[in-house]
Amino acid sequence: MIGMVVSEQDIAGKNMLNSFETRDYDNSKYELKVIPQDIIYPEKIDDWGFEFCVFASRHRSRAGTPSLTVHSTGNFGKADYGGEERTLQNTLANAKHNIYQELRECSLDYEVTLEVTHHGPTNFETPLFFVEIGSSETQWRDEEAAEFVVDCILSGLQSKKKHQTAIGFGGGHYAPKFSEMESVAFSHICPKYAADDLTEDLIKQMIDKTADGVDFAVLDEKGLKGRHKVLIKRVLDGLELEY
Repeated sequence: MIGMVVSEQDIAGKNMLNSFETRDYDNSKYELKVIPQDIIYPEKIDDWGFEFCVFASRHRSRAGTPSLTVHSTGNFGKADYGGEERTLQNTLANAKHNIYQELRECSLDYEVTLEVTHHGPTNFETPLFFVEIGSSETQWRDEEAAEFVVDCILSGLQSKKKHQTAIGFGGGHYAPKFSEMESVAFSHICPKYAADDLTEDLIKQMIDKTADGVDFAVLDEKGLKGRHKVLIKRVLDGLELEY
């Protein structure tokens, strides 16, 4: 059973909930969960007994660019927005990538991109990832976008496609290099702005907390400082993970 989670406090999430509820989806495979708290502060996920969860929510940015985003969760440094500091959440690469590939077929006036690992939750055994509509209230209330994203979630979850899986290092928040690598399914991505927080333990967490395994790492060499590359490569060599 796969959980599809939205928050009562989330305009985009409630829009997607309305769309989910009109669908003739297989309720033996999927279950809707509506939580009262903010989407980044869920409770008792592991008690639900799901194989994994898809969190459908809003995305916010100062630029306000209409966008559809997908990302794993976790904090490389401080926990300013949910979860625990220096802790990553269990996630999945393939299911997330299959939904992302569906989103990339978007004909609406939205940008589609991966985001790097950020915000909570972080402390559950059940793997999860976020699928978001952004970046302002105008888009959160866009029923056509909500319908499209729900279509993509359900189509992506039905896909049995398996891809090479990877973790990523470097670049900006919207992971431009990794977003264009269509044949690779990324789980956790650490951006350049969080690289000062990287430790051997966090790199191990990026691997260990990818439930479907990691085949290799990808480094955005231009998007990393020299000292960051030295640390990352040393740890990956010690773990015998290709990059």
